Amino acid sequence: MKKYKLVVLSDMKGNLSAKLKGIANFSKMVGAHITVLHVIKPSDLVKKENQLSAMRTINDEYSRIDKIMRSIVKTISKEDNININYLLTLGNIKDEIESFIKREKPDIVVLGKKDGSPLTFLGDNITQFVLKRHDGAILIADDENLFEPNSNFSMGTLDDGGFNLNLEFTEDLIKHSQGPLKSFKIIKKSSNSNEKASSNLDSIEYVFERNDNTIEKLPGYLEKNNIGLLFVSRGPKGVKSRPNLISSDISGIINKLKFPVMISNNENTI
Repeated sequence: MKKYKLVVLSDMKGNLSAKLKGIANFSKMVGAHITVLHVIKPSDLVKKENQLSAMRTINDEYSRIDKIMRSIVKTISKEDNININYLLTLGNIKDEIESFIKREKPDIVVLGKKDGSPLTFLGDNITQFVLKRHDGAILIADDENLFEPNSNFSMGTLDDGGFNLNLEFTEDLIKHSQGPLKSFKIIKKSSNSNEKASSNLDSIEYVFERNDNTIEKLPGYLEKNNIGLLFVSRGPKGVKSRPNLISSDISGIINKLKFPVMISNNENTI
């Protein structure tokens, strides 16, 4: 079985230990090696200090974070009998992330999502940056709602989610899911309500007619259906339009979800 490369981008602001526990469970399902990447931006630490004092501040922060990461990684590696590496670097955050992606070519990049920090597909933030630089899959999850050990979960797709079921590790995830795949689609009033999901897997399709309340209520409906992992397609690279949902709709839905979301590969990389 292929061993996938999975990188967790850490900012050390959330519960890294809880996140890694969940990611460790996920990695066992798909067979992935885990690397945790944290970038220290020196300019955030050094203001008006002289060079000697600035270097001392940077070294102290590096040592502090290195100690925390080493302890967390060692503990979870031992408890879950899984190999986890970590990389702590100094530099510009986006430059270091891009360099890592080019060098290591990870299959999956894990990004955090915290309450009060909206995910934006259109803004100049880390999420959008990774979407531009990384052609592989992206897993978005908060620190507290991840995969539990040996637990089954239901898998769902949103809008054109059938496209991203071509992900290589989808079959491995399906083995751990319960019940048929659930496809959630939003159609315009003029659309054909008999439209079927684009998938070669057995699935149950839920079709919603678009109105002012659809986007607001859909996250709650997904949770009532016990969805534990939602697939979202980002479509072909360079194509911004989608048949039924726009990027702001997807961002709004993902922000309200309490379970992980898998954003697909760019279609032309599959």
